[in-house]
Amino acid sequence: MSDFDISTIREQLRGRVDGDITDAEIHPMANHVNSDGVIFLARDQLRSTHTGRLRRSDEGSDAQAFCRSVLLALEDITDSEPIYSWTATGPDRKVTGFSTPRRLIFIWPY
Repeated sequence: MSDFDISTIREQLRGRVDGDITDAEIHPMANHVNSDGVIFLARDQLRSTHTGRLRRSDEGSDAQAFCRSVLLALEDITDSEPIYSWTATGPDRKVTGFSTPRRLIFIWPY
């Protein structure tokens, strides 16, 4: 049994999302190995994605602030911390996000 489940998501979303999470679809993010045999961690994949989005975002925009907050959250994640992507269903909406068992990285409302 994984140390990341719906109860972890509920705890991480407490105070951020109204109502109780009733269901969640959870997927571990895989690390990848490139053609040279170099491991590309899930954390580094998220960092690369959001660094590119940050470069393309307008100065002072919500998108820029969001990307910066994601990159800041990723700084605290160790190489050994697994990252999970998930979609959680609440009473009147869904949210998706990325987390480790210890911390929320980000959420995005559907």
